[in-house]
Amino acid sequence: MPISTITHKGKKILYADYSNQKTEKELLETLYLIKDYFSKSMGKVPILYNVANAFESVKFMSEAKRINKEVIDPKADKAAIIGVNRLQKILLKGYNAISTQKLVVHSTYQDALEYLVK
Repeated sequence: MPISTITHKGKKILYADYSNQKTEKELLETLYLIKDYFSKSMGKVPILYNVANAFESVKFMSEAKRINKEVIDPKADKAAIIGVNRLQKILLKGYNAISTQKLVVHSTYQDALEYLVK
């Protein structure tokens, strides 16, 4: 399942797993699942994205920016991201420039979880 909820130190976190997704279709399907989750969410929830070995797409980034601005940013408590490669870092800079909810890069899953529960 590309999205799931995990609990760390008593706090619920949405885990969005884009890792190893190799097509634009897979990326968009996961994005729409995240959108649906936050559309139904009754409060602020932190989110952890895993993008290790994921396909990059300009269309996906454009759609992600739109959905994040409309749905996810207002309901995400904090956002962390792991598995970021060099190209993704460049795309992420552009994304963070327009987003109110900045994605904070972490080198490990555990570091990201600790950041999200602080």
